[in-house]
Amino acid sequence: MLPTCPPRLPTELREPILAFASAWAVSPLRPRVKPEVAHAWDALLREWSRTPALPLFVRKDAALRGPPALTHSSGRTLVPCDNSPAVWAFTLALEGNCPTLAEVAVLAADSGIPVKFPQLGRFRDFYRAGWKLAHLDGVGLRTRTPPEQVSLGMLEEHLRHLLSPSNHFAVPKAWAGLGEIPEVIEVIRTYDAQSCEDAPRPAAPAPQAASPMPTPGPTNPRRGAALRASSYKATRLLFRAEVIEGLADDQPFRIETPDGTYEMTRAEFLDTFANVADSNTYRSTRQYSYSTTPAKARRFLI
Repeated sequence: MLPTCPPRLPTELREPILAFASAWAVSPLRPRVKPEVAHAWDALLREWSRTPALPLFVRKDAALRGPPALTHSSGRTLVPCDNSPAVWAFTLALEGNCPTLAEVAVLAADSGIPVKFPQLGRFRDFYRAGWKLAHLDGVGLRTRTPPEQVSLGMLEEHLRHLLSPSNHFAVPKAWAGLGEIPEVIEVIRTYDAQSCEDAPRPAAPAPQAASPMPTPGPTNPRRGAALRASSYKATRLLFRAEVIEGLADDQPFRIETPDGTYEMTRAEFLDTFANVADSNTYRSTRQYSYSTTPAKARRFLI
């Protein structure tokens, strides 16, 4: 009788994977994009995705067999592709380069961004050097709906995930499967997120006029003012053991993310996110981040 694969391997089998992931995260052998360059690409891709005149790349093997470009129901041009645009972006970012929006427009008009493996040109050196490019957040659309009918917002997010060096990591091509293992992905995500948090970001445009504003009070009535919250910034919902474990149960901590600020006490964290506190990732790397914010975290927004 064929044995059933367990949904979760025992600790003694998972620990070597976590040990490798932790070692690979910090290894000087791993090609890594400088955090400030990754931030620049994130800013570029936000603008690119919102610029109707620029095409959106859609990674979908079935669409590659059709015409070179599609027209979305909104009128936006869609370009089917494989992982080649991601390799193009990651290679440029490794070199410290991030194009401007105007340069992207010229490249897109002149077919200067590879969309299929045969078009990679010099960017094929990434594969020749023995690497495989993996994604922290999956880039598959996971729908049978034709791309032309998929929501525009989903396609814009797809472009950002596909091309963002913040969402990329390299593994040896001979061990390509490592890039698909959830434990490896989570350790790399946590390490890279921490590195990016401390890097300078592109300066925001200065406001046209400024006037003194009173400091707003708490917006969440469940929070009192008696205790001051320990606070840190993160690119997503990220729990740091170095902050949390130094608190008493009734002391709050605060996580400031682009999607909102979360605040909870140590006791609330241990009660609501027991799965995080008990995870091997949290215990071994002293951090844990969510790629998609769980619904149970919403009540802690302030």
